[in-house]
Amino acid sequence: MFKYKTQLLFTLLVLFGSLFIACRRKEEPIQPTVTAPVTEAQTTATPTRPKAPPVSPTAEVTEITYDWPPQLLLSKPQIGEEVALEGPITLRFDQPMDKASVKKAFRLNKVGESSVIEGTLQWPEPDTVSFTPHDQLERAEQYEILVDESAASLSGLSLIEPIRLQLDAVGKLDVTQVLPAPVTVNVQADAVITVMFNRPVVPLVGTGQQSSLPQPLKIEPSVDGQGEWVSTSIYRFTPDAPLAGATTYRLTVPAGLTDVTGGLLEEDFSWRFTTLRPGVVSTWPTNRSSMVDPTTPITVTFNMPMDRASTQAAISLEPTTTLNYSWSDGDRVLTLTPSRILELETDYALQISSSARSANGSATLDHSPTFEFRTVPFPAILSTRPGPGQITERFQRGIMIRFASPMDFDSLEDQILIEPEPAKTSYFFNDYDNSLFVDFDLQRNTQYEITVPGSAADPYGNILGEDYVWQFSARGYDPLVSMNLPRNVSQLSTSYPSQVELIYRNISQINANLFDVGLPVRDLVRMQTMDYSPPRGAIRSWTIPIDASQEQVFTRTLEIADGAVLPTGV
Repeated sequence: MFKYKTQLLFTLLVLFGSLFIACRRKEEPIQPTVTAPVTEAQTTATPTRPKAPPVSPTAEVTEITYDWPPQLLLSKPQIGEEVALEGPITLRFDQPMDKASVKKAFRLNKVGESSVIEGTLQWPEPDTVSFTPHDQLERAEQYEILVDESAASLSGLSLIEPIRLQLDAVGKLDVTQVLPAPVTVNVQADAVITVMFNRPVVPLVGTGQQSSLPQPLKIEPSVDGQGEWVSTSIYRFTPDAPLAGATTYRLTVPAGLTDVTGGLLEEDFSWRFTTLRPGVVSTWPTNRSSMVDPTTPITVTFNMPMDRASTQAAISLEPTTTLNYSWSDGDRVLTLTPSRILELETDYALQISSSARSANGSATLDHSPTFEFRTVPFPAILSTRPGPGQITERFQRGIMIRFASPMDFDSLEDQILIEPEPAKTSYFFNDYDNSLFVDFDLQRNTQYEITVPGSAADPYGNILGEDYVWQFSARGYDPLVSMNLPRNVSQLSTSYPSQVELIYRNISQINANLFDVGLPVRDLVRMQTMDYSPPRGAIRSWTIPIDASQEQVFTRTLEIADGAVLPTGV
């Protein structure tokens, strides 16, 4: 029964599908066509070739029917874009237009004025019209295009509503931004001057063609340098030498500069900025430094090139010290080298008078700074680890000695006296905190005496002067006693005498207790034996005196059933 129904359903579906296809074929609309004559070409029959199929005297051409009113698709320039003074202005519709009706409906005028701008309409495409004014438009003026609703398509349908477009003619040339900004003070002496315009002023050219481009910047006082157009609308001027300090510069982009469209900069664009005064950026050593190497040269970095003679005359070091001078980084960095090593453990003051002048001599320092520093102390020992009379830490190795100042490693290596003498030592000096680490194995429970010789010296020829001696003790191993069994829970066989092996070190007596605890299954399963306390007293106890040398591990056997076997249990 099911099979019969399935076959019947399939047959009905096939019949329905056939009827549907037949209906579709029958109802296909016939596209409207137009016939066009085809010119018959003269041909010559060639007996050796098969004859070409006959050409139909007519060809079918599909005609598009526009049954809706025309609409504007786009304009060029678009809304918000500027229109060139000489045009053209292009409108494109969504269908071919009737040229005569568009010409009659089209007008261009200034916004707010009624007089029509005369020009020529051209049709590059049936749906596209282009308007070119007879005379150039006026720069920076606003114009309005009007196409009234009488404009019609080729199918005879008119615009639903008039088209109104507002366009701006190309504007005037203006300066939009300058760097350094107007009225800026404390401008760095190595500043680069940049001028940005609102539209392209020069064409895009290669580096080698820059000389042919206009140089639109005047600077007072005069500055030598190189100007270049980094883009069509950005001009950059790089001075050959740093600008003078504490100087107000006046800059002008003169009127008359034109852009690539002929736009004119109608007025001078002027601004000014002031450079900072000469000043000290940094010194080495820094102010209030300590632990200064007495042989380290002193450096002073300025914010601009300085006049050598006036700057050197303005510098002094107290206590009075003769200095040698050298300049670098374009006379921005002055290096002072004392003619002899500075005194140790001494406070110095570097003073720079405000009479120091910039390289062009136009400005002096903004103030008279003073920088103080202190040189390293004489050799001394500040601390040791372990300290005198101390006991070493559990896992300590060797010793550490911290000095008050840098030390000559050669005067320390293998010169420290250690009693008792280790089999092997290694020396390491840390410049960060002037510490010496002597690595060796410490003997347990041993009294050590360390001697640092008075000949230990710093790199500048100063010595410790007298031996430094101290003692400390190396700690022994921690006391130890344990049964030589697995942790927590162990089993003893009833096939052998009941006994346990004890391991011990650095103890004088072993106390052992035996308990019968029944069967604490829950605690044994949880492995909580570390906190377990037997519920009743010991059934047997042992006190075992130990007489053995220290720092060594020994073992002994404890018979817990006097050679017999304990009954089963826990």
